[in-house]
Amino acid sequence: MKRNVLALLRTFVFAAFVPALAFSLVACEPENESDNEDVTGNLGSSGTSDYEAVDLGLSVKWASCNVGAESPEEYGGYYAWGETEEKDDYLPSTYLYSKVNIGSDIAETEYDVAHKLLGGGWRMPTEEEYVELCENCVWQWETVNGINGYKVVGLNGNSIFLPAAGYRYGTVVDYLGMRGNHGYYWSSTEISESKVYCLHFNSTKNFGMGENGHNPYDGHTIRPVLGSISENQKYVLRLLTQDQNVSYKATTIDVELKSNVNFEYEILEDSWIRELKPVISASGIHSIVFEVSENTSRVSREGHIVFYNSEYAVADTLTLVQAGNPNVSLYEAVELGLSVKWASCNVGAESPEEYGDYFAWGETTTKSSYTESNSVTYGLSISELESRGIIDVDGNLTAAYDAATANWGSDWRMPTLDEMKELVDKCTWSWTTQNGVKGYKVTGSNGNSIFLPAAGYRHDTSLINAGSYGLYWSATPYSHSYSAYYLRFYSRYYDWNYYNRGYGFTVRPVSE
Repeated sequence: MKRNVLALLRTFVFAAFVPALAFSLVACEPENESDNEDVTGNLGSSGTSDYEAVDLGLSVKWASCNVGAESPEEYGGYYAWGETEEKDDYLPSTYLYSKVNIGSDIAETEYDVAHKLLGGGWRMPTEEEYVELCENCVWQWETVNGINGYKVVGLNGNSIFLPAAGYRYGTVVDYLGMRGNHGYYWSSTEISESKVYCLHFNSTKNFGMGENGHNPYDGHTIRPVLGSISENQKYVLRLLTQDQNVSYKATTIDVELKSNVNFEYEILEDSWIRELKPVISASGIHSIVFEVSENTSRVSREGHIVFYNSEYAVADTLTLVQAGNPNVSLYEAVELGLSVKWASCNVGAESPEEYGDYFAWGETTTKSSYTESNSVTYGLSISELESRGIIDVDGNLTAAYDAATANWGSDWRMPTLDEMKELVDKCTWSWTTQNGVKGYKVTGSNGNSIFLPAAGYRHDTSLINAGSYGLYWSATPYSHSYSAYYLRFYSRYYDWNYYNRGYGFTVRPVSE
């Protein structure tokens, strides 16, 4: 399924409350020798054993083991996307389909390794099904029989175990030590001609689909699913406005949907939308007229409408997300007369003077302790960062490792070193106290300003120098493998420098 979406929000989800649930691993041992059973989840004629189909209360059942594994904690086979056999070299030059279009979704096709090797209705999961797994289950990092990975618990208490199998590139099986710390699982869904959605997780409790995907020639593991591909997905249209003078204002938006969809909808209770009037046309362009239900002057707001059976939408003011995603706060993008706009708040804050959250460089979630030993990026060279997809060809963090993008969505990102230099060199900085919080008021040449609180930093389990120092990560790593560039200031000084990637600094996003 090709994506026709302007912005498809993907977030990492962390469960703050984990219920006490019994957990027993299900061995993938053969129970009978019957072949080609359509609906039971037994292997087809090309397989040798049965994989249990675990019901997690989701739209599909999930296999208890990876393709090629005989127990839940076994890594199983590694496959390039669309290939159905393992090999010695995982490189662009050995990829079978580098110049062949095998489709944008290969589930249940000849290129689906789970479908081909296992039979019996098994197939690769779609990107939507992985998102459902991330958003509707409790994820717990555990060690099972000496193997690290995630126990994924459904709302009904049933669970599966996903081992951190790493991935293969070139001829190295344990690719730079990724095995045991990271997991990469192919979906059946393509992002573009050169990237494919995959589930990625690591030991710092990050898990999700990301936005950039992975190279199809890499060798990833496969966790099969059992069940038909859903034709009745439920999606939310988020209608966004940053108009400072919106007040009971009717607005029309054109939405392009599949021409054969069932155009049913409901307005969620938390929406500021008062009325929705869809006008259906044979061309598939649906004009939606909506009105706000309260005065939204000077406040960025979002309304929510749930559509059924409507797969895709595209419009400048729309974001299509699968139902159940948590809301992403909308913050003001302040024009300072620079190359980018700067957010009015830190990531994790709801007002300019709130400190917000603290992140190790290249990580997108908070943690209880910030050290070199639990840093995802500490010790990785520039070439290693790029080969793993942590930084792009320009040398800055990719979306999956950018705390601003991961937490606020694709409209926001962490500033580059050059953008931080611009903020330092082209703005007026005034040390001040705002609502009892010390920090810098930074004023652009156009008179607009932002406030950067002196939030201090975190190292190990301690918060240090809050109220005296400000330390804000950029998206740019320093040339050696231990540091990244950041903005630093105190009452008589402000500038940029580089520091240890394992420390927890605050993040102030930018927008184009």
